Amino acid sequence: MKSSLDKEALLDILRDIAERAKKRDAMIEFSVYGGTVMVIEYEARKMTRDVDVVIHRGASFLRAIVDEIAREKEWDPGWLNDGVKGFISSNPQFQEMFTIEEDGCGLRVLRPTPEYLFAMKAMAMRGLDSENSSDIEDIRFLVKSIGIKSFDEAADIVASFYPKSQISPKTTFGLQELLENILGPESVVQRETGHEDRYEG
Repeated sequence: MKSSLDKEALLDILRDIAERAKKRDAMIEFSVYGGTVMVIEYEARKMTRDVDVVIHRGASFLRAIVDEIAREKEWDPGWLNDGVKGFISSNPQFQEMFTIEEDGCGLRVLRPTPEYLFAMKAMAMRGLDSENSSDIEDIRFLVKSIGIKSFDEAADIVASFYPKSQISPKTTFGLQELLENILGPESVVQRETGHEDRYEG
């Protein structure tokens, strides 16, 4: 992709996909994640470099449309991709974000709930060594948006979407470090005194 997409550009692309789907008599449905949600829904970022999706319906139609748009705009063919699927929960929670439909054809776009997006970001977190990381900044935003007050509360949210066996020590300690950084040392006291063995991964 030549340049990043801002909110209006993202919405234009979604409308474009919907119109192309209607011309093909197709109904496409996918969920969006990461920067796309942070830009469109929360306006917490100005731009995103690509569109992370998981396709629920009309996969072959969507892939053809994505390739078509990439050729026309001279974008990288991976401008819309499913690289996020490695962090998908078996217990997802979605909210509808965007729909254009006519006679059963068009586009429906879902987004994760704030709690689900937070859990996904926590699972993907690489630590605090890169303070300017967009993932870290997104987690900071979601902690405040959701109203998380402690590490235990944050860990409970992650555990509601992912089984204990999937939550690695790296995720646990990274989240603890980040919550202490955002909320202060008191945010992790409860876990240390009463719940230390809850999230060992």
